Amino acid sequence: MDDFALTPAEQALFQALNRRSARFLVIGMGAAVLEGAPFATQGIDLWFERWDSEEVKQAAVEAGGFVISGFGM
Repeated sequence: MDDFALTPAEQALFQALNRRSARFLVIGMGAAVLEGAPFATQGIDLWFERWDSEEVKQAAVEAGGFVISGFGM
């Protein structure tokens, strides 16, 4: 994957998720862009096997973020 497609913060999150073997998918237009589609998007949508897993929470903190629950789910 080319580095130009991801911000440093996004790269840090993906690296942290991978180090912890967190299971996730990049979905939506972000996935298409990473595969080379000639479009632009402002965000990346992620699907987690378990969004509340310790691996995901730890990766978010390591990357400088945090996890909050979704709304209406």
